[in-house]
Amino acid sequence: MKDGYYDGSGLLSIRLRTCDLIKIGSLLLYKGRYAGRRIVSQKWIDNILRPVAPYNATWGFPNSTYALCWYHTRGDSVEITYGMGWGGQFLVVIPALRAVVAVNESIADFHAIAQSVLFTTKIFPELLKAISF
Repeated sequence: MKDGYYDGSGLLSIRLRTCDLIKIGSLLLYKGRYAGRRIVSQKWIDNILRPVAPYNATWGFPNSTYALCWYHTRGDSVEITYGMGWGGQFLVVIPALRAVVAVNESIADFHAIAQSVLFTTKIFPELLKAISF
């Protein structure tokens, strides 16, 4: 990261199982604790969830910002923090709903961007409505 804050693309070529994505999302949801143990400082988690100087993101969910390798947006009046990978991977954390959503697709061709747009604009909004009851 050139300025220690923004790298423009997050991590490249990281490979995680869906259950491991859920563990990372749970760390955010439970303020750095996993299975009752402190894994990451709450201060670091607070910095991730509420970054001081986010940048406007040109991809991902509509009206997103980006900082510290995480994206941020709002949906149905709730704050959403998410990570996103090439080809349809998403890790979405919705603290107000105590929800973590992981999608682990692998579309590595010209359909990758269209698949991500389908998830962010059509599939996820319906999922958010369903869990927001």
